[in-house]
Amino acid sequence: MVGAGIIGLSTAYHIKRLNPDHRVLVVDMLGGPGRGNTARSVGMFRDFFHSKTNRLLAGSSVKFYMDVSKQAGLDLRMNGYLWILSPEEYRAVRGYLRGYEYRMYDGDELERLIDLNTSGNPKLGLPEVECGMLIPKAGSIDVKALVAYYYNQFLRMGGEARFGVKVRRLLLEAREPKGLPGEPHLWQDARVSGVETDVGLIRAKKTVVAVGGWAPVLMDRLGVECHVKAKKRQVFIVGAGHGGLNRLVKAGGFLVEGYPPMLILPKFRVYVRPHPEKGLFFVGCSDHLGRPFMVEDKPRPEEEFYEYGIKPVLTHYLPSFSEAPVVGSWAGLYAICTLDHQPVVFEEADMIFVGGASGSGIIKADAVGRVAASLYSGLEEAELYDGRTMRVSDLGLRDRRVEREVFVI
Repeated sequence: MVGAGIIGLSTAYHIKRLNPDHRVLVVDMLGGPGRGNTARSVGMFRDFFHSKTNRLLAGSSVKFYMDVSKQAGLDLRMNGYLWILSPEEYRAVRGYLRGYEYRMYDGDELERLIDLNTSGNPKLGLPEVECGMLIPKAGSIDVKALVAYYYNQFLRMGGEARFGVKVRRLLLEAREPKGLPGEPHLWQDARVSGVETDVGLIRAKKTVVAVGGWAPVLMDRLGVECHVKAKKRQVFIVGAGHGGLNRLVKAGGFLVEGYPPMLILPKFRVYVRPHPEKGLFFVGCSDHLGRPFMVEDKPRPEEEFYEYGIKPVLTHYLPSFSEAPVVGSWAGLYAICTLDHQPVVFEEADMIFVGGASGSGIIKADAVGRVAASLYSGLEEAELYDGRTMRVSDLGLRDRRVEREVFVI
């Protein structure tokens, strides 16, 4: 198993759970579990999606996290997502609300409760606000503790891990070598037999690749298209040091289980996660056109992206942010599935690829890990935590059966 992020750890845990007699080894180039892009998440989850596939994956995973939080004492809060919708967005989303618990707020209520400016700005292309929609089955989770849960459970079952091991390439070898230079040749049946690392070769009967945004580095060299590419995503920490933001960070009118919800603003989906204990907000936005697909080992946040990209949108709808200082920032990589923003799980030549969560890896990690473990185990269907099942091939490439996801943040 290559990769000890949240999806890699979930996959390793479920492989070991289904195959207790198999030796399962996880390797990662960093110094411990979950230290890559998993550690750069804002730690939010939801089960509200456009596609049935993501609803299934997220719904099952969220239920698992809720139950685990009670058993293992993980800090999980069902504080909700508050989607601020334009008239066009509201018309589009109404068709997907069936089966969801939600509460609607009109513009006057939003103005009163969080000082929201509901007017549009044609110069910036910002639409007016129609309403707010609170989805309560969503919230925040301690990502570090969730990583530790999967990792420790994996070790207790006899799993192994090695850190600080950089994988240089996947080993491709002939199943029946002839001793010829340059094997395997095109007429030979080949398989991925393990990995070449900076500390030597590691051979395996099955090689699982779950490296997130670094997927193209290994898969392109192998000559296998996984349809997953990396894009930088940035988070800015904004202080809540004055009146309007102090009210917003507490957001008393929206409290779900005593905690304010995450806000998603219209059109460009600038998001705001209040952090009341520290008097801070985590603010971000997923830019697309003009942001290159690029693997960066140490991505850095860009001050101008906040100042000229996020801030004009943020301060239009939430004027209280106009004078709020940026007190910190970080950046990571989204592993984006370029086909449909859905996870990808497939096997080729004894190599299993798992990735493409498109920014919602934590949200769907448990279910995706179960699908990948079922593929490893030779099962046609994966049994998810909530008892529902999913065809393993639905997330594959050859017989893929998913809908394109449009609610990507």
